[in-house]
Amino acid sequence: MNDKDSSAKGVALYVGWDWSDQKHDLYLRLPGHATGTHQILKNTPEDLRRWFERIDHDYPHHKLVIALEGCRSALLPLLLEFGHRLEVFWLNPRSLSTYRQTFRISGAKSDALDCQLAADLAISHPEHLHHWNPEDESTLQLALEVEQRRHLVDLRTLLANRLKAHLKCYFPQALELFKDDLTSPIVSAFLKKWPNFQSLKKSRRSTLQSFWRARGGRWTRRVDQFFDQISQRAEITTSPKWLTPHSAYTQALAAELMALHPSIRAYDQRIAQLTQEHSAYCVVSQLPGAGPVLKSRILAIVGEGANRYTGAEELAVISGIAPVIRSSGKSKVVLRRHAFPHFMHQTFIEFAKSSAQWCDWAATFLKTKQEKGWGFYRAIRALAYKWIRIISALSRNQEPYDESKYMNALKKHNSPYAQPSTPQTS
Repeated sequence: MNDKDSSAKGVALYVGWDWSDQKHDLYLRLPGHATGTHQILKNTPEDLRRWFERIDHDYPHHKLVIALEGCRSALLPLLLEFGHRLEVFWLNPRSLSTYRQTFRISGAKSDALDCQLAADLAISHPEHLHHWNPEDESTLQLALEVEQRRHLVDLRTLLANRLKAHLKCYFPQALELFKDDLTSPIVSAFLKKWPNFQSLKKSRRSTLQSFWRARGGRWTRRVDQFFDQISQRAEITTSPKWLTPHSAYTQALAAELMALHPSIRAYDQRIAQLTQEHSAYCVVSQLPGAGPVLKSRILAIVGEGANRYTGAEELAVISGIAPVIRSSGKSKVVLRRHAFPHFMHQTFIEFAKSSAQWCDWAATFLKTKQEKGWGFYRAIRALAYKWIRIISALSRNQEPYDESKYMNALKKHNSPYAQPSTPQTS
């Protein structure tokens, strides 16, 4: 990029940024200059904010171009705050590593070199880099909420699986009672009160019924029969040396699960409110097979639509849904992507699977691909790709999905997917 290009875009400074837990290495280069200066900042809120405020003061009417590897450090909120002054390029760590090897064949590496090369990439090849378009505030909060909720749900699943494996050692009757589903709040409260079969046998039936109903449990015939037969069943052991440590560990795991349940409910309430109040809610409101959770996750990805992605193709590539094509001469190989934001990728995959159970053309699409010999998940990724194109168009036009409108378009083009089919499941 020459001086004329830089001045036309109003760029005052190029910054290559290499961040870490302890410090930040910066390479500052003015437009048209062959070299720049290296700076080091401590990774503290005070130092980072002071640097941004000083740059904002020194270059009040120009933009700063910053190139850095994608991060989740304390730097991100500052980039959002000063985003009106910044043009940010996210660098793939692999891209920067490959670029470094071009000039350092020996494999030599340093933070100072990495930030210098990051600045050089932004100056020389901006058209090949991913330009960051920050989300609006409501989309940003929704994105954080849905992803953090998923982390808590995954943690709950981890604890429930650990508890299940532990109960098999000394209290398998609990697994029979709850049918191996230990993620329900009533399970945690039950095991906290009765951590072994010996303590359960000593309890009165009325006490058990009161406990069960007070926590919203359904006293079904199966539950009733289970408690009827308690006195006739035997423990694995009555030895305190075995039961005491196992019971203590069960109560500890149950306490952790009990702490998670209200937190997840609070997230659900906030997410539901944010989703309903979002200006682009209509985009996801009628998507077939998308329940409240999936609607919120998809909305967090597409946001308000304006300038978020250049098009459906970019979203498909970033999410890892689009395949990788490698061709040379007469050979051509199509591969699936392995590096992508897993939560985003998982959102589209889960939605595609769910849509095939509620949407006729999606079920037909999935069935047709499988009949051609495609594997299930290859067909699901292809279906997810089609949904990304549809959702991108809906987001661009800010309109809800209309099944009849899409089916008419398929029939107009004589698409084989316009024929009804039995919904598919995995």
